[in-house]
Amino acid sequence: MPMFMVMCYESAEWDGNEPRKVEAESALESAENVCGEELIEGAKAADLRAEATPLTKPRRRVSFRRAEPRKLPNFAIGGGTRERPHPTDD
Repeated sequence: MPMFMVMCYESAEWDGNEPRKVEAESALESAENVCGEELIEGAKAADLRAEATPLTKPRRRVSFRRAEPRKLPNFAIGGGTRERPHPTDD
C-alpha cells in the first residue's frame, strides 16, 4: 500500500498539527482517516480541509474539501418592492 503525508486544515488554515505519514489505498482514504471526516477532491483555497502527498511522488499533492458544504443561515431578502423617485420629479 502506498504511503502519504497528510496535513489537515480548519477554515483553510493549517490546524497546527504536524503532518502525518499514513499508509492507505488512496490519497482520499489517507486524508479522511487523518482528518476524521468525509472529503471530496478538488478544494479551492478558501475550502481547503486537507492535503495528501504521495511519498513516492511529492509533486502530486492532492487537495480536499468537506463532502458536505457548511450550511449558511437563510436570510430573507426584501419584503416587497420599494419605489424610487424619478430624478426629474420635483
